[in-house]
Amino acid sequence: MKQRAPETHGHGVGVKRQRGLVLVIVLWIIILLTVIATGFAYSMRTEANLARNAVDQARARYLAEAGITRAILVMLHPDPARRWPSDGSVQRFSMAQGNVRVSVRDESGFIDLNGASPQLLDGLFRVAGVEESSRASLVDAVLDWRDRDGLRRLHGAEDKEYYQFGRDYGAKDAGFEAVEELQLVLGVSPVLYRQLEPWITVHSGGGVNRAAAPRAVLLALPGASPEAVDAELANRGGSPQMPSPGAQRRRPPPPAIRPSGTYRITSSASLDSGANARLGAVVQLTRGKGAEFSVLDWKAGT
Repeated sequence: MKQRAPETHGHGVGVKRQRGLVLVIVLWIIILLTVIATGFAYSMRTEANLARNAVDQARARYLAEAGITRAILVMLHPDPARRWPSDGSVQRFSMAQGNVRVSVRDESGFIDLNGASPQLLDGLFRVAGVEESSRASLVDAVLDWRDRDGLRRLHGAEDKEYYQFGRDYGAKDAGFEAVEELQLVLGVSPVLYRQLEPWITVHSGGGVNRAAAPRAVLLALPGASPEAVDAELANRGGSPQMPSPGAQRRRPPPPAIRPSGTYRITSSASLDSGANARLGAVVQLTRGKGAEFSVLDWKAGT
């Protein structure tokens, strides 16, 4: 009589369970590797985009610098007819697959912090929206900052007042060396300074050249009115409102800008990718046989 072989059913079930466990482990490993690969690919794509953006931003900056360089070369041209207007009008051109916009304005068209009269300073703060009750303090504070004595004006501020307001410095008692110094004057807030910055200078050394002045500066001049300023800008061709044809025929020729040799150049560049850059410079030009220039101020992101 044959003996019956021992049953292996339990052993087969154990093997199947082990194989199923191995399959689950393999599946989890595949999922984990997929997640790691996806994360790595996303990280590489992000880094590539960041690198591309950095390159485009650098290209835009260099294009903006090229715009300033081109403006300097054009303004140094011996033939005045070949130079760009210095009234702030925008010159547009394409360069290295980018678009560049450059404007040149004679620096004499701005308000010099070292030479402005009290009336002109009052007009400057008025155009910036400062109430009349506060303008006297600001005007006297500017005058006390730039004069060479320690005598406080009626509404001004000398060393004592600066210390009382918690400043660790007093009035400079010397001229402004940069427009940014205005932020140190007692009463000038960061918001107010940002409003004033486009209209002020320390490089003109004299009065305002009306032919080169922007609208806000013209409004700050003593006795100015919006109607008179708009008419003056219309005479230049810079009014936002077009005059009637008859008035246009009777219009006298616009006043010529007396070049001071110092110019404020603003250059902005943009690429199709969306990258852009904006630079500003104040340059002093010396024309003639030995044409040369010197940079008096340089600002990025102005």
